[in-house]
Amino acid sequence: MKKSMILLLFISLFLLTGCKVFNKTEPNENSVRLYLEESYQEAMTIDDVPDFTLEFDGTLNTILNIEKTFYTAFSANDDIILSDALTELFAQYSDSIYIEHVQTQPLEERFFSYLEDGVVANKKMSCDNDECYDEVAYISLENGLKLSVDYNRFVSDGVTYYTWRYSNAIAITLYYPLMRVSSSEICLLTLPSGVTFKVGPTLKLSSILKDEEYNSAAYYTFEYFSDDDIVTLDDKKAYVTAYYQDYNEIGSEDEFTFDYLDKTFKVTLQESTFTISLI
Repeated sequence: MKKSMILLLFISLFLLTGCKVFNKTEPNENSVRLYLEESYQEAMTIDDVPDFTLEFDGTLNTILNIEKTFYTAFSANDDIILSDALTELFAQYSDSIYIEHVQTQPLEERFFSYLEDGVVANKKMSCDNDECYDEVAYISLENGLKLSVDYNRFVSDGVTYYTWRYSNAIAITLYYPLMRVSSSEICLLTLPSGVTFKVGPTLKLSSILKDEEYNSAAYYTFEYFSDDDIVTLDDKKAYVTAYYQDYNEIGSEDEFTFDYLDKTFKVTLQESTFTISLI
């Protein structure tokens, strides 16, 4: 899987670099919640729109005034709290996580932040094998949504730590693939891991509801996911079909239905793409 296969969110931020903090932050006690903005939820007919909460022990600061409720970035923290939280998160979803390696950095030591009288300070920690790694974790949640985490990983004296990259902070994104139902309603889709979507909360809700073009099947036609183990067309179709078996998948080899959040959808598997339509 490559990061380009996930919806790219172009959110401009000045982030934590080294020991200097350029952003105002807000504290979060024991948890950070990512969710779909209320106006989008109000345009749905379901009562409980799925979300995600990262839990931890203590206080973690996130960058203030990030407008997207499905995205957050961490800054000015005691890194061990966030590292422990990510360790637990990745262990919890060990059966449904994919780690993308972005780059390896040759470093004998790297900075690890802590708070001293409320002020960010850094200590140097040794890197086993004189390396650390920029990575992205992609997680398939049990509620049908997908989550990504951007971070740097290093091992020191045999212990794995997760921290900010030298280029940007630890960031978490929750992905919401949407479908237009009518001029007053949208609904939520669930997609197999690695599948990119076109309609989501990065678009204005008013545009999705107003523009009839968002009824077009082109917006809900998706490229198959492929990797070293999913190569042939049969592999790609089987990957899609297998995913929807958890959602009451019923139908023939190339066309079937599935249920998600009180709605039934039809999947049509084609030669190079597959299409989802609402029944």
